[in-house]
Amino acid sequence: MYAFLLHACISHKSLDYGQRIYLQLLSESQEGHNLIQNPTLKSKLITLFSICGRLKVARHIFEDGLENHGALESVWVAMAIGYSKNEGFREALLVYIDMLWHNIQLGNFYFSVALNAHVNLKDSRLGRGVHGQVIKSSEEPDQVVNNALLSLYAQCGCYSEVLKMFDEMPQRNVVSWNSLIGGFAKRLFNGMSCEDWQLGMLC
Repeated sequence: MYAFLLHACISHKSLDYGQRIYLQLLSESQEGHNLIQNPTLKSKLITLFSICGRLKVARHIFEDGLENHGALESVWVAMAIGYSKNEGFREALLVYIDMLWHNIQLGNFYFSVALNAHVNLKDSRLGRGVHGQVIKSSEEPDQVVNNALLSLYAQCGCYSEVLKMFDEMPQRNVVSWNSLIGGFAKRLFNGMSCEDWQLGMLC
């Protein structure tokens, strides 16, 4: 029931009702029903307060019980997305680093969040570190992760990596083509001739 109510609060950005649910969960936790540590409810609470601009509350919920109970990837991802939606891209990446520190098994969903943060920061150096984690992961990168990598290298002007990524992608969609074209259009406007662009496409 609480998960459904919180989902409705998130959909309508209803901070007032969300706060009431949060207080109710805290009250029940004091009575021995530790629902506040339920990963689904915790993730939704973090998401709700984040989209309503209450990052300090979201962070408090995230950290509450973290050392004693740990947290599933979904809870970490909710916090990272919360930062990203509020343009706290560096904070989102710090969550990523904390996940590595806590030996949390990373999946495609979080890789895409971390890579998009790097895209917004235009930081290819640290982005390559995430790319390395993607390669080492037991989970095959999905379309979203591949597109995020393509976008990262395109935004940072790493054109050889753009071509390599695009060539090796098992599937391409509109986002893939937009990243490729946008990256080379940026290079074209920065002084690359049409002949160079055509040559690059043939390599």
